[in-house]
Amino acid sequence: MKKLLAFLLQFFLVSSLVLSEDVKQIIVPLEFYVGDSVQLRYSFDSSVDFFAIADPTSVKNDTLSLSPLQPAFVSPEMEYSVKEVSLQRYGSTYTIAISFVPWIAGTINFPPFDLYDYCKDASAVQEGASSSFVINLEPVTVRSVLENTGDIGLREPVAPLLVPGSVIFIWLFFIILFVFLVLLTWILIRFHYVIANLLAIKDKIGFRINYWKACKLLKKSKKLRGRIFAIEWQSIMRDYLSYRFHTPFDSIATANIFSTISDTSGGMLDLSVEDAVINLVSLFRRTDYIIFAHDSLDSKQMPRKDFRAEFSNEEYDSLIEKSVNTLRAMEVHDGGHND
Repeated sequence: MKKLLAFLLQFFLVSSLVLSEDVKQIIVPLEFYVGDSVQLRYSFDSSVDFFAIADPTSVKNDTLSLSPLQPAFVSPEMEYSVKEVSLQRYGSTYTIAISFVPWIAGTINFPPFDLYDYCKDASAVQEGASSSFVINLEPVTVRSVLENTGDIGLREPVAPLLVPGSVIFIWLFFIILFVFLVLLTWILIRFHYVIANLLAIKDKIGFRINYWKACKLLKKSKKLRGRIFAIEWQSIMRDYLSYRFHTPFDSIATANIFSTISDTSGGMLDLSVEDAVINLVSLFRRTDYIIFAHDSLDSKQMPRKDFRAEFSNEEYDSLIEKSVNTLRAMEVHDGGHND
């Protein structure tokens, strides 16, 4: 009798995590092209309460915000960029909403992922055996503009068609255009110094606001802990770098951060800035380890203090202080501020 009860209990726990066959996946809009903003909505029924295992601060109005930096949402080949991921609940029906931008034409295959693991509160202690709830999204197709025309190459040039008597209007147009360009050139020669100075001032103000915003968010992130802190830290730093170097850092791997910054600077990094970037990359590696090595075998190696995938109490303040000093070093070199 005891064996029968144990079997029934185990069967109930496993079956509660099995996806219902009644699933639905839609794409909005139905037809989209490279560079469009797209949302994939995957709906299913389940008795599992994913919100009960999540961080309460990530839940608002029956919507749980998930990190777009999770491995399943990051394309190593830059096929797409995921901007936002959320889990919405309507009774026993859940809907995963993935907002992304495709960068290639053709079929995009999102890798399967464990929704139960992505919803877990990383800062809370997880006891007992781990569970899984694997989501397999159907491939999506990115349309090509050439499909609408049926063209496979460049068309032959067609001779211009002119209405009789329109030549005089064309010459009159070019004369007016020439006079306009002469006047515009004269204005630019006279005022280009002023325009250049105004643009430089605008850039300095933008960089200063970007620096202050990053520092403020870093200090506010002290309230977070563990893997959630590491994810928030990377989000803040990637937003800062994207504005600072006019390059999207959302999906750039840690190993490519130094080379990307060097390329955007024309390979002319100052030694002080180069040291600051090296320090920044080391902080990215540390937070990467916290994010992706959680509960892995690597994190169980000895000595424990060298391999554990978690921050010490003193490490939070130290990491934030190093981050602020690194940002200050980059700003000061480019004529920034000393505060």
